[in-house]
Amino acid sequence: MDKHGYIEKIKISGFKKFKNYEIKFHKGINILIGENEAGKSTILETINVVLNQKYNNFDKYIIEELLNRDNVNNFANTKKYEDLPKIAIEIFLHLPNIPQNADFFGFYHSDNPKLKTEVEYFKYGIIFECVFDEDFRQSLEGSIANGKVPYDFYKMTWKTFADVPLKVQKKPIRILNIDNSSSNTLSAFDFYNKSLYLNSYDDNLIFQHKGIFREKVKEAFNSLELKDVADNKKFGLNQKKLIIENLLTIYENDISIDNMGKGKENIIKTETALAKDNNKSDIILIEEPESHLSHTNLRKMIYMINDSTNEKQMIITTHNNLIVKQTDIKNLIIIGQDSPKCVNEDISESCKYFFEKSDDYNLLQFLLCNKCILVEGRTEYQLINYKYSQLANEENANIEKDNIDVISCYGKSYKNYLEIANGLGKKICVITDNDKKQDFIDEIKKENATNNYIKIFTDDDIANWTFEVGLYKLNKEKLENMIHVQKDAEYKFNGESYKDKQALGYMLNHKADVAYDLFGKNHEYELEYPQYIKDAIKWIRS
Repeated sequence: MDKHGYIEKIKISGFKKFKNYEIKFHKGINILIGENEAGKSTILETINVVLNQKYNNFDKYIIEELLNRDNVNNFANTKKYEDLPKIAIEIFLHLPNIPQNADFFGFYHSDNPKLKTEVEYFKYGIIFECVFDEDFRQSLEGSIANGKVPYDFYKMTWKTFADVPLKVQKKPIRILNIDNSSSNTLSAFDFYNKSLYLNSYDDNLIFQHKGIFREKVKEAFNSLELKDVADNKKFGLNQKKLIIENLLTIYENDISIDNMGKGKENIIKTETALAKDNNKSDIILIEEPESHLSHTNLRKMIYMINDSTNEKQMIITTHNNLIVKQTDIKNLIIIGQDSPKCVNEDISESCKYFFEKSDDYNLLQFLLCNKCILVEGRTEYQLINYKYSQLANEENANIEKDNIDVISCYGKSYKNYLEIANGLGKKICVITDNDKKQDFIDEIKKENATNNYIKIFTDDDIANWTFEVGLYKLNKEKLENMIHVQKDAEYKFNGESYKDKQALGYMLNHKADVAYDLFGKNHEYELEYPQYIKDAIKWIRS
């Protein structure tokens, strides 16, 4: 039996940017990545809305901020009562099969729209709804017919899948939030400290703590013997403020963490959250763990997260490539507009090892890009970035406007990128040398004919075995004049002398420097470029 419960999936309807969205989670670590405003923070917020009943005591004005704008605009156009915007968030839970969780086990959920009562339709979970209160329909028909959303007459409800109202004191999952992105430092401290305390003790002990705390404070106050302020009037304690969890903070070496730097605070919060013995949290939510951390401390943070073996579920949002590359790639969840995507479960161990251990820091860029060109090295990388419009045969062509990323793979390591690309549905082309291998040329022709998303481009002639050779043949006279060589130098490459083709020999031995000089500067000579590279640009732009 699992000691800790965890979230299996969340279904979101009509909440903020999500009209209809479903996301599944792993039992252990989950790393949410995505572009800015993709909705990573919103997903964490849905967990707090449902499980911590966030907004339960907020003014009704907040509802306007929570409703999906497309749904609001649709209602403004149709003015139909049935189109009034609403919110539904369902959290499907994995819970221990024990009596205290029975109230969360039922068939009232959207995976069972016909409310079938067979045992296979029973699941653990909670549903949050924010809808117009129909008790006011008759009195507000005129306003609704004019396309006005009656925000003040919406109601929020929390129910379990057993159709039982949720009591926050009986929530089955304990959540700890670490929000390193928050600009409201005091609020972030208070929420974290309160959650950590409530998750560290059972209800009976907390009840005892509160009683002892109130009595001791009253004793201390009474010992002050303050004078009466007037007849029948005296100072007293505000009982509403005698709440122990609202006064807590965490100390390290007698220094409160809210008096430390943000980076140190970040580390201490995470260490405390991952403690195996004292903290009873089931789920830890960490927003942007990289915030305020140096590279060295970030590596420590990543080690703490990956080394956690206490079976708690972690859901982490990040923009940091180091976090992405040093976690298990199967734990990554890409938050997209229509649906989340994950790396193929069948990814090989060698591929996982490559991204975890190599000095390649382009994984996050690759996972988030729309279209991508993978090249073998710096030469093609600089060519495409500096000469893109010429290669595209369009004067105003711009690689940024075309939303294309270029990644240098250093040799044949592009195969690792292609392995994780399966199932992501993004357009990827590879520009590579044929290395004098006719069977390689024949093989990629077959693959290109059957794959609509991934295509490999190389020179069809094995004599043009590398990019520099093909470029030299197309521009021999120009390159002989442009490249300065030493007289009688052999410029050997792979054991072969290039004394009779010194410019080519120099190019092969100084690929990066030549690329920068040829493509990064304006020259009186306009070069011609290999056709396979032009074909690659044409295809990726189509």
